Amino acid sequence: MTSSLRSINLNLLPVLRELLRKRNVTRAAEALNMRQSTVSEALGRIRELLHDEILVPQGRRLELTAYAARLEASLEESLAGLEALFLTPTFDPAELRGNMVVATADYVVLTIGPELARRLAKHAPGLTLQFVDISAASPKMLRLGEIDAIIAPLGVGSIRTEEFDDAFLFDDELVFMVDADRPESDLSEKGLLSSRFAAFCAERGDQASSFEGVVLNQLGARRFDAIQVMNFVLLPFLVEGTPNVALIQRSLAVRLAGSASVRLVSPTRPLPQVRIHLYWNKARTRDPGHRWFREQLAETAEAFMAGRSPS
Repeated sequence: MTSSLRSINLNLLPVLRELLRKRNVTRAAEALNMRQSTVSEALGRIRELLHDEILVPQGRRLELTAYAARLEASLEESLAGLEALFLTPTFDPAELRGNMVVATADYVVLTIGPELARRLAKHAPGLTLQFVDISAASPKMLRLGEIDAIIAPLGVGSIRTEEFDDAFLFDDELVFMVDADRPESDLSEKGLLSSRFAAFCAERGDQASSFEGVVLNQLGARRFDAIQVMNFVLLPFLVEGTPNVALIQRSLAVRLAGSASVRLVSPTRPLPQVRIHLYWNKARTRDPGHRWFREQLAETAEAFMAGRSPS
């Protein structure tokens, strides 16, 4: 066994890991900061070493062979263990390069994004943080390594919690938002729930694609959406001057209330809280760079909940 291991070029293993993650030679080369031709040559040597094609064409994209799919988890675990053994004590976020792609809603970006951006600018200036809109395809993209994390309300959408690792970030209350001139006589919960709604929908026409939509259904709202948008920050402007009502997170509502002529109405009964969770691929749990990024998210979210600015 020892002589066999000595005959293997162990430098191929990180290349193989990125190829399994990205399913794409170009993206793997970018992640490794290597030339595409070098990664292609390494893939050829890996195929010869393992007697397997590893990546095969499926339409316009490459997919893992059955052998490569079986190999993926054990390779991630093995390399993560080696990195924890040799690299963790000297890990320096300033050396991070490339993109960190997070699928979420603009509410989360506005809530913790600014302070997170400041942290990354200070500690990891070579890392690009990219927020993309969350959708029904996000779990698959996370599974395939096309994005690095999802931030979303617990229990909403197609995220199977047993498939990914996850961590609680922060919670928030829900309030009604109405036009500032709405009569007091029309502010009862019954009246609000029978109103037309301005609503956030991550997926077109899917009223249950947001936590707020799920809560409205639980409250027995005679739901009719006058308008649906994929951005929470637009809701005050779609309520102002209309009979529309929005059910929105309190922290966001307070921040946006001054931007339009609207008022907030607290529910008369306790509503479920929005519990925002972070989800990531189990294979990335011990990755030093990913772990550091998760720590920054957690610290930023904790400071937000405490009502103070992170240091």
